[in-house]
Amino acid sequence: MGGGGEQDWRPKDEDLSRNSSHTTRKSSKNKPAFEGGAEKDNLQDTIYSHLTSNLSSISHSNISNTHEDDIKILLHKKIAVIGYANLDSLENNISQLAQNLTYNLGRELMNEGCIIINGGLGGVMEVVSKGAREAKSYTAQSIIGVLPNYDSNIANPYIDTTLPTGFDVGRNIVLVSMADAVVVIGGGAGTLNEISLAWQLNKPIITLGDFGWGGKLANTALDNRRNDIIYKAQTPIEVIEILKKELLKTRKIFNGIDSIISYSEAKNKISKYYNISLNDIEILGEGTEGIILRDKNYTYKLFKEKSSLWKKTLYFQLSTIAYKLKNHHNILYPNFEINYKDNDLIISYPYKESYTFSEYPCISKEILQEFLSQCYYVGITHLDIQPKNLRICKETHTLFICDIGYDLHHFTDNFFESMCRRFFALYLLKDYLNEISNIKYFLTPLNTNQDFKRIEDFYNSKNLNYQDLDMEYKNFRNNIGEFILYRNLIIDLYSTQESIKTIFDYGSGHGNIASMLSNKLHKEVSTYEIDKELLYKYKKYYQQLKAHYWEDCEIERLIRENQKFDSVLCSLVLCHALADNEKDRLKIINQIMCNICALSKKHIFIVICNPIYNQSISNIQKREEIKIYSQATEFTKQMLPSGNARADIHRPISYYENLFKQYKLTIRQVIQSGDFRSNHFRIINSDFILFDLVKE
Repeated sequence: MGGGGEQDWRPKDEDLSRNSSHTTRKSSKNKPAFEGGAEKDNLQDTIYSHLTSNLSSISHSNISNTHEDDIKILLHKKIAVIGYANLDSLENNISQLAQNLTYNLGRELMNEGCIIINGGLGGVMEVVSKGAREAKSYTAQSIIGVLPNYDSNIANPYIDTTLPTGFDVGRNIVLVSMADAVVVIGGGAGTLNEISLAWQLNKPIITLGDFGWGGKLANTALDNRRNDIIYKAQTPIEVIEILKKELLKTRKIFNGIDSIISYSEAKNKISKYYNISLNDIEILGEGTEGIILRDKNYTYKLFKEKSSLWKKTLYFQLSTIAYKLKNHHNILYPNFEINYKDNDLIISYPYKESYTFSEYPCISKEILQEFLSQCYYVGITHLDIQPKNLRICKETHTLFICDIGYDLHHFTDNFFESMCRRFFALYLLKDYLNEISNIKYFLTPLNTNQDFKRIEDFYNSKNLNYQDLDMEYKNFRNNIGEFILYRNLIIDLYSTQESIKTIFDYGSGHGNIASMLSNKLHKEVSTYEIDKELLYKYKKYYQQLKAHYWEDCEIERLIRENQKFDSVLCSLVLCHALADNEKDRLKIINQIMCNICALSKKHIFIVICNPIYNQSISNIQKREEIKIYSQATEFTKQMLPSGNARADIHRPISYYENLFKQYKLTIRQVIQSGDFRSNHFRIINSDFILFDLVKE
């Protein structure tokens, strides 16, 4: 069910300026707004013409005590309020509470400039209308009653405009379809029907109070067609806050029930377009967007959406992302191709044997951080991170997203931060996924806020110990994206050098770059690192490598035996404070240069701290201010991920030019790292310079 192209579902200015005959409470006492028997195709136009001709005359100039930007969010928004039709039949305490909440809700909505829509009769419908009518900022023609029959006289006395539909219970469809959002206060079977309709029509739904069907369905998702839940509020003010957040979002407009594609029809289409025998095609399953199939080598997704406009929009969206992924060493998503033919939209990608996220035995924090860092570097995001959309390749044990479709988007700050929060939540809950029936309950609040309270409550319910989750998230986030951008630049450079099979990482540090070169690019990597504490702390990386050396005598032996490597990587070594004085530092640098030149057959890759921006602050470090330098200068830097201070030696670029010339090295290219979110040329606040060198 459901789903069209991503469109702005909020009312446009032109929706508020149509001129047509209409019925208000004064003019409709004895005459219905429109007669029965109107053609079905014209129903919505008739209703909107009837309704919106009043709206152009609404003035909200008297709204006060509200911030101007907040007014704009809810101004003229049509909010349906549904719930109990008879409050007197409830227990006294529930009845009184429901009446108070409903009355105050009507008042708050009217003061925010909303148009209130309800069923026009008694109970919640009457009380919310009364609260709106008695609000300080009440505006005429702002309370609309959608009536079940043709008699406007049955409306409660606080309704301004009636829509006497004559549809009986079918008026629920009219009421919900008119609304921008729906607020539920208790309710019985009729309210349940309206909630279900609102869910199908992709309207934001908020429950107020803990009673009736509203209370029962709060914080749940009716099915998996949507990425949100039915939100819960305890006060009218909370309703307003949720409405402001949700109505700022762009939502799919419901374009009717999806056309049904049978499995046999789907197989026939794949067979036809890709020239595959029907006997080789297997149905893997069906999701909200499409049917998933496979043959011996490929997986296919045939989109079910019937709107050609939606398919074309998605085609262009995914085509640019597919192109972007092919230009990087991509492990995030399958290298997919997208085809649009005869109004059929199909993506295809190599089939991988994989584990589900829930069944994989060792989901580590590092796996998730690495995935997010790759997303950051490539510049893509996914809006529906949850276990069913994640897989782990059995061959490489790398995480990838199997859901390629509407939720795959280009990078924005908000989208990416939402991804990070949702991944962190999955890491916290990974051991309990089999017992959590509604994972969206924990994930949805993280779309817009760093709010881990529901996870804390879950931990408390199981008597689990946990640290400050906000601080844990900060530590989790500090190892993602911009913090390791230069590593991806190294990986990208080597990924384009097919002739380089063996690499020697001289000064390998944590060993993570060497591990990435080995695991992702399948290079044969050897390392040299003299700090044995680092070797022990990060042994998980070093255990995967071909060889490791930690004594100077071992380097001397390799050179003596004339062992050479296709490339030597020397990352962030030459800029370290290698000795207490510059004279000794230069001696060590010369020895390092002799060693790496002797170990390299042809190619050398050197990374240094960028000496160009001597007063910069980035997402990684904050440097002490210093005016200018023309010789070696010691910088003390605060490393933002760890909070530690580190001393580095910065030398002018001319020093390195002369150094490379001295060792007969030619500079093929110079690459600057940086945060592409602030500058697409990666120059502003650049932390590192990478020299791509070859021996003459």
